[in-house]
Amino acid sequence: MNTSITIGLYDFLNMVVMGFLILHPVVNFPTDAVSLSWFVPCYIVGLIYHKLMENTFGVCLRNKDGMISQAYKSVNKIKDDNFSSKNYYKAYYFLMEKRLLGYIPILEAQAAFLRNLLLVPIYYCFFADSFSIIQEKWIFILVSILFTILIIPFLWYKTQMKIHELVWEGKKYLGQEE
Repeated sequence: MNTSITIGLYDFLNMVVMGFLILHPVVNFPTDAVSLSWFVPCYIVGLIYHKLMENTFGVCLRNKDGMISQAYKSVNKIKDDNFSSKNYYKAYYFLMEKRLLGYIPILEAQAAFLRNLLLVPIYYCFFADSFSIIQEKWIFILVSILFTILIIPFLWYKTQMKIHELVWEGKKYLGQEE
């Protein structure tokens, strides 16, 4: 699998899906399957939203020393660690240079998608009345808030931890020097 093409597809889908989710409650999209006129506005709105999330939540959630340290301890089966985030980045770029990142870029794209999805259920709470399939507005809002508070962060955390663990495992098993 060509990772660069896959990442491009994941990024494109991320922008289009987020743009669609944001625009859907306020824009009446054409219902015919042939019409692709909504792709461009969805992509542009999704790209803007992605950049906002990347520069807010992305800054405070990505590559945190605590998570990197926890992954290091998990992979190396130790209680005390002698790691530095500098070693993590060295390991990451060592794997990248050797073209051994495997599916880490795909996990990174999934983590970005989950990060972008974080506020969408809350956003939909403001439009709960416009969804005819929902009988009880409070149930929709409660489920949206629970989804936002519990499920999305949990999935994001597990994905991000898997990325860190794979980098440390690659370093450990390939014997990259400090």
